[in-house]
Amino acid sequence: MNKDVVVIGAGPSGITASIYLKRAGFNPILIEKAMPGGKLSLTHKINNYPGFASISGMDLAMNFVNQLAENKIDIISDEVLDVNKKDDGFIVKCRYGEYTPGAVIIASGTIDRKLNIPGEKEFFARGVSNCAVCDGQFFKGLPMAIVGGNFKALEEALYLSSITDKVYLINKRSYYDADEVMINKVLSDSHIIPLNNTIPVEIKGDNKVSSLVVENINTHEQEEIALNAVFAYIGADSNSTFIPYKEIFDEKGFIITDEDMQTSVQGIFACGDCVSKKLRQIVTATSDGAIASIGVVNFLKK
Repeated sequence: MNKDVVVIGAGPSGITASIYLKRAGFNPILIEKAMPGGKLSLTHKINNYPGFASISGMDLAMNFVNQLAENKIDIISDEVLDVNKKDDGFIVKCRYGEYTPGAVIIASGTIDRKLNIPGEKEFFARGVSNCAVCDGQFFKGLPMAIVGGNFKALEEALYLSSITDKVYLINKRSYYDADEVMINKVLSDSHIIPLNNTIPVEIKGDNKVSSLVVENINTHEQEEIALNAVFAYIGADSNSTFIPYKEIFDEKGFIITDEDMQTSVQGIFACGDCVSKKLRQIVTATSDGAIASIGVVNFLKK
């Protein structure tokens, strides 16, 4: 029995799967092309993960990484380029190496969506960013905007409100896709200026961002807002284009799995945010990882 299992992605789901595999006597080969912890590391505060009333994303990520070390699991810094079946296992080709595991777990997370408006590409890294925690400090005390109405957008708006007194919250809907506690925090924050039923249409500036043009979707009236940074949180797409088996994806590009987190390709499992599901949270990612690992163990033992 081939006990090697390639786990693609060292976010909460991939880390959990690796720990469960190691404790079951298998050999997880955990590959991460960016930062261990995934997007968790870029989250300012987490208030809804069991066991922690409040903890920073970086601290929780480090707790996960430390647990990997305690279980003697290394993170391989590499990028997976291709996954294909071979005999009774797989060939996983990376930029710097190649592996032949008995099974594969895809835990590669998501890629943030772009606004796709004039100025976004031109001013990227000069006031346009997808990470308020990473880049917000560069604009401390200056007006900024968060685009989006989901939980993450509201969470990051609260972070920015702690370092500046004017945060525009650009939301194309009349409601927010978040829990009541989070919504109330945002609406009661005097530094946050909600603009509902509003979309961004153009980012302007010279060498850096100086304003954002927005439009009310009901009246079609446009307004140019003077600000210095724009952070987009309008959703994400599955980060799994390196997988050649198109039959495992739904119409939105997310991976379809069964109750064991196995795809229609026997031996390929998936977990976390890259999976087709209703709720993408840290707690559901770790749950997916645990289920996927047990599914792999049962699959390989057969």
